[in-house]
Amino acid sequence: MNDTNIKNINEAYEAYEEPKKKVYVKLLIFLALIAALVICWGLKIVTFYYKTHGIGGYYFYKGCDAEVVHQLPEGLTDEDISNAVIMRTYNRGEANDYENAGKNDFFVESHYLMGVQSIDDETCKVYILSNDGHYKGAGNMYSGGLVVRMLDFKKQDDNWTMTKMWEPRGGAMYEGSIRETIPSELADLIFSDEETEIKKTITDETEEKVKAYYNTDEVA
Repeated sequence: MNDTNIKNINEAYEAYEEPKKKVYVKLLIFLALIAALVICWGLKIVTFYYKTHGIGGYYFYKGCDAEVVHQLPEGLTDEDISNAVIMRTYNRGEANDYENAGKNDFFVESHYLMGVQSIDDETCKVYILSNDGHYKGAGNMYSGGLVVRMLDFKKQDDNWTMTKMWEPRGGAMYEGSIRETIPSELADLIFSDEETEIKKTITDETEEKVKAYYNTDEVA
């Protein structure tokens, strides 16, 4: 067999094998894409399961590690907290309930102080169980609710200003979002029997404020 025949055979073999190589490459790319999709979906499923169930009921805390105390820093009052929550909740968005309110509108907030973390002399985090409401007419609630809140405050010119207000996610991610954000001793309180009594106390406090504003004995 001469060199020309060998060359012809090699060229014929390469011409035969080349389409097969292209098919193999396309198949490998396809399989790689499928594997990537499976991994992505798997990570999403694992992440969702963690956010809703934790790892054996345990969640990794991602919040602040400063010491938790149960007293507000000097100069910051419960009234400051209530006003900050009302303004952040009802004075934003298209509705601007606070700005458009009339004399029959009443905005109210009552809370239970769970704890405080002082980051430094001018920055702190305040954790509260908070009950707020926008009432219209003779004590009729227009909007409002009872929720856990984390408030970031910064001291500016001797006045405390709220810079951020955090609320937990709803539904199945409720507990996970709290335990990842709020110190464990405070998160445990939220999921204890004591929380029920605390909620009742601050709800009653809110109703008393509404009754006094509208001079009524009933709150709807």
